[in-house]
Amino acid sequence: EQIEAHTERLLKACAEAAHEANRIYCAVKDAEKKERPCMLPYTDLPREQRAKDDLFLAVVAAMASALRSGAA
Repeated sequence: EQIEAHTERLLKACAEAAHEANRIYCAVKDAEKKERPCMLPYTDLPREQRAKDDLFLAVVAAMASALRSGAA
């Protein structure tokens, strides 16, 4: 649950940055038009996308912890 809360905050910040860069929501990503399908609140993302984002954040957190402790 802690990872989900961090992921939700991270995605919110990313969506805000994307919005400021004039990117908009769409069903299918189109980089040329700056359209992105994942500019949704975390709870509205498909389960698979939430799982991918949670896993990514868990790996980043583990690597950061390892680097801080000198294990990497």
